[in-house]
Amino acid sequence: MATLKQKISLVIVIFSAIICITVPFIMGISSVKIFHRKNSSIFKSMNDSLRVKYEITFSSDKQVFPLFPTLLNSIYSNLGLGEYANVHIIAMPDVTPSDYSMLSKLNDELGFSEKLTLIFYPFTYKIKYKQTLKHVSEATMCRLLLPEMIDKRIDKILYVDTDAIVNHSLR
Repeated sequence: MATLKQKISLVIVIFSAIICITVPFIMGISSVKIFHRKNSSIFKSMNDSLRVKYEITFSSDKQVFPLFPTLLNSIYSNLGLGEYANVHIIAMPDVTPSDYSMLSKLNDELGFSEKLTLIFYPFTYKIKYKQTLKHVSEATMCRLLLPEMIDKRIDKILYVDTDAIVNHSLR
């Protein structure tokens, strides 16, 4: 038979455990992994009000397409809590659907798809461009047509060169 002192101690331990479990929910700390539930209505409403969505674009031909994982990693690594990005990729004709698929799969496998949404735009325009400088390709020039190619509802978009690295927050 437990003594009164033991019963009081047990009640205190149980009460402390309840407080430890409920405080993160009350305080709104959704970043604590043990409490994080992506589809929970508490976190959904909290995240929607704090959500910051960036629109980022870059263009690529087959030659620089392999640089994308590094660029995506640098963007993902510098997104804070509640920050997300739509990544609009302008792909020249030499970039194939299997390249899109490979990059999307890598985005998922590395966990980037939690914050990065990849949107591919096959470049189908015919432009008259004579490449006078070796490093300035047709893919580089297609940024001039971004207003024609990207969703018209987007009022701001950040163009990033494919060989760039994001070192700080986009804020």
